[in-house]
Amino acid sequence: WIPCAWDLKANRPVCTLPSQVASGAYAIAFYPDSELLTFVGTDRAIEAWNVTTGKRVSQISNTKTPAGPTNNIAALSRDGRLLAWAAGSTITVWDTQQKTRWLELPAERGAIWYLAWSPDRRWLAVGTSAGGPVIWDIPKIRYHLAELGLYL
Repeated sequence: WIPCAWDLKANRPVCTLPSQVASGAYAIAFYPDSELLTFVGTDRAIEAWNVTTGKRVSQISNTKTPAGPTNNIAALSRDGRLLAWAAGSTITVWDTQQKTRWLELPAERGAIWYLAWSPDRRWLAVGTSAGGPVIWDIPKIRYHLAELGLYL
């Protein structure tokens, strides 16, 4: 465990982070308004840890997204329900409550540099090396993928 902040008066860490974050996290994000930190490790598992207690609270096995250190970015929705994870030019969206892959977006033309959710989880903004931003209407894309029989 590594400290993320130090209380100088008490001479102790205020919170702790799993050592995996320091040694090999590809993407990392805090749950909004919470003490939960989520990250994608080198084994491609998505984990959530309570930084106050230092305990893992959930893990999602992720075997569909390619491993590798290229441009891994994560963004949690405001309510912490959806995690968008970009690896290279691929974006997968995970349901953190159901612990399932919820959506895979078509590959972007360039490497993904930034991700951001709208407050209502309807829109996912994506900044890429090919220019942008690209704005995905998530309910609409899920609907069209279902029509094509490509919905997960």
